Amino acid sequence: ATLVTGGKLVDAVHTGDNWRGKGIEGGKAQKMSKGDFMLVPAGVPHWFTDINGQITEFSLHLPAK
Repeated sequence: ATLVTGGKLVDAVHTGDNWRGKGIEGGKAQKMSKGDFMLVPAGVPHWFTDINGQITEFSLHLPAK
């Protein structure tokens, strides 16, 4: 899979505590492999693309101080 972070969310829609969109323009693409770890700071657009097979994501959202 490829993780895209940063850039601008395309056709952004606010849904509860999250933002959703059709993709990201101008983001940075990084290939992800089994066992990889990533940290996405609050407010940074991110999404997975080029998913071949299954991925398992563990997401932890911490409140801002």
